[in-house]
Order: sequence, then C-alpha cells, then structure tokens
Amino acid sequence: MGLTEQYRRFISGPVFGLIGNNASIIHLPKNGINDRYVAASACENILIWDLQKCEKVRTLFGDKSAVTCIARSPSFEFVAAGYADGIVRVFNVANSECTVVHGHKSAVTTIDYSEDGARLVTGSKDTEIAVWDIIDERGIVRLKGHKGPITRCRFMKKHQNMIVSSSKDGLIKFWDLDINHCSFTLTGHRGEVWDFVLLMEDTLLITGSNDQELQVWSIECKDSQMMKAKTSDDKKDEDDEFMSCKFHGTIPRQSNGRLINIDADIDEQFIACHGPGPLLEVFRLNSQEDIANTVRRRQKKERKRLKNIGQTVTEETTPQSTITLNDYITKLTCVKGSGKIKCFDITTEKNIVKIYLLLHNNSIETHSIDSLIKNCESLDINKLWRSGHRSSIRAISFSSDNLAILSGSAESVKIWNRSSQSCIRTMDCTQVTCLSFTPGDRHCIVGTKTGKLQLFDIASGTLLQSEDAHDGTVWSMCLACDQRGFVTGSADKQVKFWNFALSDDSSSSGKLNFEHIRTLQTPDDVLSVKLSPDSRFLAVALLDCTVKVFFVDTLKMALSLYGHKLPVLCMDISSDGSLLVSGSADRNVKIWGMDFGDCHRSLFAHEDSITCVQFIPKTHLFFSCGKDGMINQWDADTFQKIIKLQGHQGDVLSLAISPNGKFLASSSDDKSIRLWERTDEPLVLEEEQEREREEEQEKEMNTGENNTVVIAMKSEEAYLAGRHTTETVKAIEKLMEALDIFDEENEKFIDCQRRSTKEKVVSVLQIHPLMMALNTQTPLEFIMETLKRIKSSELEEAILTLNFDYMSRLIKILGNLLDDDCEIELVCKCLNFLMRVHQRQIMANKCLGPVIERLQETAYEKLSAVKDMFDLNLVAMKCFKQKLEEKEDVTLFQDASKQTGVKRKNKRNRDLTVKRPLLTL
Repeated sequence: MGLTEQYRRFISGPVFGLIGNNASIIHLPKNGINDRYVAASACENILIWDLQKCEKVRTLFGDKSAVTCIARSPSFEFVAAGYADGIVRVFNVANSECTVVHGHKSAVTTIDYSEDGARLVTGSKDTEIAVWDIIDERGIVRLKGHKGPITRCRFMKKHQNMIVSSSKDGLIKFWDLDINHCSFTLTGHRGEVWDFVLLMEDTLLITGSNDQELQVWSIECKDSQMMKAKTSDDKKDEDDEFMSCKFHGTIPRQSNGRLINIDADIDEQFIACHGPGPLLEVFRLNSQEDIANTVRRRQKKERKRLKNIGQTVTEETTPQSTITLNDYITKLTCVKGSGKIKCFDITTEKNIVKIYLLLHNNSIETHSIDSLIKNCESLDINKLWRSGHRSSIRAISFSSDNLAILSGSAESVKIWNRSSQSCIRTMDCTQVTCLSFTPGDRHCIVGTKTGKLQLFDIASGTLLQSEDAHDGTVWSMCLACDQRGFVTGSADKQVKFWNFALSDDSSSSGKLNFEHIRTLQTPDDVLSVKLSPDSRFLAVALLDCTVKVFFVDTLKMALSLYGHKLPVLCMDISSDGSLLVSGSADRNVKIWGMDFGDCHRSLFAHEDSITCVQFIPKTHLFFSCGKDGMINQWDADTFQKIIKLQGHQGDVLSLAISPNGKFLASSSDDKSIRLWERTDEPLVLEEEQEREREEEQEKEMNTGENNTVVIAMKSEEAYLAGRHTTETVKAIEKLMEALDIFDEENEKFIDCQRRSTKEKVVSVLQIHPLMMALNTQTPLEFIMETLKRIKSSELEEAILTLNFDYMSRLIKILGNLLDDDCEIELVCKCLNFLMRVHQRQIMANKCLGPVIERLQETAYEKLSAVKDMFDLNLVAMKCFKQKLEEKEDVTLFQDASKQTGVKRKNKRNRDLTVKRPLLTL
C-alpha cells in the first residue's frame, strides 16, 4: 500500500546570535599567539572566536544536549566537552573531528585533562567520577564515594595517578588510581565545596565554599607504595597515613555570595575567583624574594616603632617577624565586568595578566592588568558583543523576500542575513514585545513593553517615528493583507488600527510614517490579534481565556470562541481563512472553524505554556512552540503530530515562517536563533513515531537505574566505566549475529574444503550476504571485520553483556584470529578484558582450560613480536633523523609551536622549586 499523503521533513540548520551562554570559556594559544583565540560553549556547540577580528573562526558541533563544561588538552590541540545528557566528546581543534566516549547517567559538571593529555577525568550530578582513556576511547574506572553532585575534579600534576574531587556533600576526596580507592578525605567545610585549585607542585590547596572566604590547606604526600601494600581492611596508624592536609587559614573575598569558580594561570603565579556578581578578584602567589622583602619591611617598621618609644634596637635585637598567610598570597586587584560573570580564564604574558570573562548577557570581555601595580585598573578592555542579543529574544520576523530576519530583545533590534547568519544592522530599542517588517522591507515597526510604537529605517538604522500608542504593553501586532496598515493589541484593553502614510513636512518629505485611524475597546487585556487573509475578520485573544472574532468594517462581534482553561497567548489563521488555531497557557492547542466557530479538535501539544503558533503559507500545516523548549509540527486536517524539532536549551518564545514556506526561524530564552530548512525528503508518520518511542525508551534507560552487570574492581568504590545505551545494544546484537553466522558458515567452509580435497575439484561456496556486505571471504575475516566496526567506547560494554555461551565461542574464535596474526592488538585487548571480568567462570570451565593455556603462550609470543617491531622502527627513525641532521647541519623534526610551552613549563618548574617555598606557617 502506497503513502496516502506525504509530508516534507524539516531539518536543523545553522544556529546564530550566540557568543557564549554556558558556563565554560578557555583560551587557545595558536601559532605562538596567546591572547587571540578563545573557545566558548554555546548551547550544544563550542564556538572558537578570534578576539582581534571579532569573528567566529570555527564551530565544534555537538548533538542535542547543551555543553556543560569544557577543557583543553596540555598541547592545546584538543578540546574535551561534557554535555547535559552525560556524554563526553573530544574534538580536534584543527579539523573539528569528534571522538565520543560514553559518560554518565546525568549532566557532566566538571572535566579535566591529565598532565600527559592521555586521560580525562569527569564528574557528574550522579555523584560518580569517571576516568577515560582518550587514546583507546574507553572508560578506565568509575569511582563512587561522594554523596552529592561532583563540583570539581582535577588530576594532581606531581602524582599522576592521583585525583582530587570536591562535591556538594562538603567533602574533598583524594583518589589513588593505582588501587582505585579513596586514600584520604578532607573535612572541615561548613557547606558545599564549589571549587578548588591545586598549586605549588600539589602542595597547596585552595578551596571555596558557601561563605565569603577561601580556605588554604597544605598537602603532604608520602610514598604511594605504602598504600598499595595495604588493603581496605587493614588498620592504619596515624603515622602511616598516605596523605595529610593541614589548615593554614582563610583569605577573605570581596564579592558577596558563594564561590562560583576559582582557577590559576599556567605558570601558577596568579589565581582568580568570582561569585554570582560581576566582580572578579585576582590574587598573587608571592615568590621567596617577595616574601623576604615583605619581612624586611615589617622588621624595619618594627625597629622604627621601637625607636619612637625610646628603646635602643639593632638589627640583631629586632624581634623576628613571623610569616603569615597574607605574605604568601596577596590580593592584586578586582576586575569588574559589564554583567554577571559565568566563568573566566586567566593567562600571563610577561607582567601583563590577561583575563577572559564569559558573561551572562551573551558577551565576552578581555581585561589586561599590569601585575606590577597593586589595585591596577584594566589597561585594555576588549568586548565581543555585536554578534548576539544581550537578553532573551522576544520576537522574530521574516522579510517578504525570505532573505532577512528581524529579531528583537530587551535592548535592541537586529537584522540578520539568512544565508550568511551575519548581523547586518543593530538598532537600539527598549523592551521589544512584537515587531514586523513594513511593506517593501526598507523599514521595520516595533512594539514595546512601555506601550510605544517605533518605526526604524533599516538602511541607516535611525529611528523615524516614536509614538505613545497604548497605555499598556503592546503584546501583539499584525500587518493587513493589503499592506496599507497594521493592527496592535495591548494590555490597556484596546485594539488600534493604523495606516501607513508618507510625511508631508518639507523637512522630511517622502518619509514613511504611520497614523492612528480607529480603536476597538475590549472588555479585558488583549494578548494577541490576527487579521484574516481577506481582511474581513479580526480575531482578538483576551485575558479571560476567550477569543473574540469581529467584523473589520463594523467592529461588531461575529464569533466567541471559548474552551481554554487559561489565557490564550497566541493564535493564527490559515491562508484560506477557514481555520483558526489558538495556543494557551493550559498547554493545549485548539483548532477552530471560522465559519461557525466550532472546535474541531483540542490537542495536548506541549509540557508547558504555548508561546507561538503559526500556519505554513497555503497549507493547513502549522507549527507550535512552548516553554518546554520544543517545536512541533501538526496537521490541522488529520490532527496528527508530524514531527518534533528539538534543539533549543531554553523556552522557545517566538516562531517565524518564511513567505515561501521553506524556512522556519525560532528564537529562545537561550539567546539563540535557529533556522530550520524544509527538504525534499518525504516523512512517514509511522517511522517518526517509532523514532520518538525509541528516544523515550533510551531516555528512561539513561535516567533509571543502570541495568548492566556491575563488576567491582579491587574495591567497592570502583566499577567499570561503561554505559548501557542504544548504541551498545546495537553493537551487542551485531556481535551475537556475527557469532551465529560464523558457526554456520564455518561448517560450510570446512565441508567445502573437505570435498575439494577429496574430489580434487574446487568447490564454489555461496557466501553469506552479510559477509559479502563487509567484503570478507572467510568466517574469521567476517568476525574480525565485525569487531573492528564496533567503536572502542562500545566494545567492552558489548563483550560484557554476552552470556557465557557466546563468550566461550568468542574466546575460541579470538584464539584462531591470534594464530592468523589478525589485528593482534585488538584481539589481545578483547582477551584481556574477558579474562579480567570473567576469570572465575573461565578457569572453572574444563573446556576452556586448554584454550586459555594455549592462548597464554601464543599471546606472549605475538605481543613480543609486535613490541620488537615497534622498538626496531623507533630506533631506525632516530638513526634516520640523526643522519639527516648531520648531513644538512640543521636540527630537523622540531615543532616550533611547542617551544613556547616548553619554556613556560620549565620556567614554572624553576619558579616552583627555587623561588616559591612550601607553605609552612
């Protein structure tokens, strides 16, 4: 049976109007330039900005969930991002390639790289910490011990296998990855620990909590072999503690509220922190020379004081001045942003401290501070703000030629080029509630919350006319179909009709303006107005939950539509004038007939209030959006939902459909504008409904209890880091199907070889279709190709879920692959994981005993051969490099871009070991 009706699919297009709206910003040094490029998270993407040109350089695209945290690798070549759905992605900054590793069951709250850049540690709202191997694209271990969401995780730099984590439970834990155990727990905070920073070769810990103080601790680590020799049941004496922390005091903060972020520069010379306000405080970590100078000045002041009171004092008899915490850490200055700070990053270059601020108002600020001057104000302030709105985008509209988009927010009105997504013009305006292009697209008219109507000239960006049109907020505006005027509805219980005209003044001859012609008084506040396409009817949505339909010529009421339980916030009339659709705060969409005012159907459309509905021109298809962040497409004839468009991270406040019906623009509370494009791809409702059911099942599986087999690793606090998703389920099904096909085809293959040997005639074997699809000739090649096509992040979870029968068959097949020298590294990886997880079952099985013994010898020989080959190649490359350098008399194979980082690292180590003493008060 063929399709009775076809719909066209709308796909997600570009996202623009965003600079950065999530709590993450990092600077990215490139080609020796430290202060030019920054990466900021914006909804589900990561945007890389050139601060000198104020242009977007690159976009690292994510999926549907918002980015919650980002971190750069030590080599600055990769950026890791955690998402609200728990996924962790690693991007290559140069080519935007993405690697996905499965993360947590809830939003990722913190992420950090190890010193060598080979591992990641992530913390989540699910109270768990996960360590990931980036090279192998797999999870190493999952640690569980905190009772609240994780706020920060960091690798220790000196002790590479140590992790420090903080949580809302008020605890800071030190984890030893050699034994996958919490080796030390730091208590003493009176509330949640929101952030911390490790300094001075992991000997100094600065934490921030709910109060207006920073707590300073010194850390002392002993030999880790002491902990390895002990088990969790051993009783340790106080002298045998692996780690100890000593509290040294507090540093007062000037900003009010709890700590949001604290961080240090790469050289660990300066630290900065901020609270919920616009103030960022910068502190200096003093060197040994600075501390000595401070002590000498204090002693000199003390000698002067003693002389003034008549005592004879020499340098030898001067009382010794004790070193305080303020001598180690002194406040440098405070930086005030133009808005509330979401996050920051700090760098140093010579004596200049560079601070990058990501603000709540969708902008980035760069401040430069002279570190030699105390309480120095910003020497240079660079702002990146013209590429987006400062507040929520309340209204949006398309031009008549489908090429421009008009958007308005609380501070401005912007014109965007649809094809390039660039901002063409910005016009200052206050508290926009509705807007529209005028006929000819040379002007735009704006309604404000204060009741004003303002007319702007787009070419010059000037205000041509400003009229106090209403005594209340202008909630809605609709152009007449004859393009001679427009209608406005306001909270002052009035609907006013306006006409466009040309000015007769000699000073402004020929300029467009508008004039009031008549007024309709309503019994309640007007929330929305709409004119029918033939300009015969006027529909008015009132605060009393009804929709009144009036005749335009006589202003007499024709219909009264009631049925909503809460006020109607939006409505639209189809192009043929036969249907009216209304959206309400009761989350329902009602379809009305314009002939008799009967309700055709009431649809439960969204999970929250519906903010906008709009018909596609010349059809009975319409879109609805709501405060749940969703956009749904409906058929007003069959009352079916066609498709759900998901992407916004906040309330969707407005919709606009292009006059040709090919584009849909939506604006949101997340300060972004999204463009959706209609394609020629037919959309089948049954397939779309099945896809939505699969998404709901996956969501329930992710939010619920993890139903995979949880295997403890050396302690009750450590588990496997895998995650059960739809991708791993598909990988399991592919692997099980491949094992079944292997058994069938292997028997046929052996019989074919036996007949060929016996009859001395080559027999032709019909290959399985799946083997042909993978371009394999033998069953062993088919299994090998199936394993290679499973992602590294899903391979262990797929092998873990296999039952013992499939697992036994897989072990035997892996042994045959090992004998044939097929992908030795991958085969040994699978064997190692199987033995580590199912060791007791495998050793207890008599049939697998001889197989394991043979595999042990074979794997050792094969791995030794591979290692020897790598060692030989490495030595050969070194010899080749040395001969080339001697021949050319130059030094080759040097990466000049890394020399700056090497010098900085050497300088930092030299400062830490020579100039900065350990904190001993």
